[in-house]
Amino acid sequence: MNSVVCFFKINENHLEKVSLPYLKFLKAKSISSNILTNIIENTKGYLIEITILHQTEDDGKLIQKIYQNCPKLNYLRLSLYNSDISEFQNLLKSCQFLIGIEIVDVSVEWNELFDVLAKFSPTSLFKFKFSAEYFIWEHKLESLKSFLDTWKDRPSMLLQISITGLRGFASCRIPWQHHQQEPRQRLEALLRRYRTYGVIKRYEIGGIDFEDFEWIQKRTPTYTLIV
Repeated sequence: MNSVVCFFKINENHLEKVSLPYLKFLKAKSISSNILTNIIENTKGYLIEITILHQTEDDGKLIQKIYQNCPKLNYLRLSLYNSDISEFQNLLKSCQFLIGIEIVDVSVEWNELFDVLAKFSPTSLFKFKFSAEYFIWEHKLESLKSFLDTWKDRPSMLLQISITGLRGFASCRIPWQHHQQEPRQRLEALLRRYRTYGVIKRYEIGGIDFEDFEWIQKRTPTYTLIV
């Protein structure tokens, strides 16, 4: 039986006893890592898509529970901290069916993140979304370029970059000041160049209004938990 399970404005204490062993899709926002790890531990390996935003910092414990309990994971959207990088590396090595990943910047060193993605991404992974503030893309283009250089012998990627923290930066219909225009132009020139190399199949630069994993074909919802 298909079903969607939704919880809104619920007391976290009520989630401590939740057991959904056949859960396939998990979406959570601003829920503590302890609650989320409990939910994930009580699944039986059926989770294939996880979206977790603004979880509390826990030195990678939540990510550890994901790769220990979600061997079939296809899609992951996650807020990431610097303290998560080591366990994120382990996740990439463990989740060999991972197809798409979105990283939402909370406090992460992008140079190190791109290096980990370059070295440890499973062969199945080719869909990426990176969400970060304007100044990240202004100063980290060289790190992004190095990451793209490592992808030349792999299947072409689908790449979306969301720019937060500066209204209007994402939309070409809104006039920019010169200092706002230039970083986007450099970013777009970089992505266009790697598309001609065949490294990127399709790219988009935009704001924060992208849908989750819009590359996924329309599906019939089965067991989904939204908290």
